[in-house]
Amino acid sequence: MENPSESPRAKLVKGTAYSFLATVLVKLAFIVNSIVVARLLDASQLGILAILGGVISDTGQFAALGIGGAAVKYIAEYEAKGRPSHSMARRRIAANSNR
Repeated sequence: MENPSESPRAKLVKGTAYSFLATVLVKLAFIVNSIVVARLLDASQLGILAILGGVISDTGQFAALGIGGAAVKYIAEYEAKGRPSHSMARRRIAANSNR
């Protein structure tokens, strides 16, 4: 719990330390997990897992480009201009992109 009398500098140092510790723990867990998975899978299975991980990562990066936010913006603009036919088409696109 936060101490109300704590200075902003102390809060910054404490927050930075927690963030650093969390990053180190996540990276250590990843290393341990990688070693365990490499021991359990053979070379071809590990290769498939690596390719799948890359595809999932790329898909996540593409999804994070802000297409959903842009769709919301343009749908609102079309509705404000009184173009419901355009708006309905974009709503369908936006609904399908969130699946």
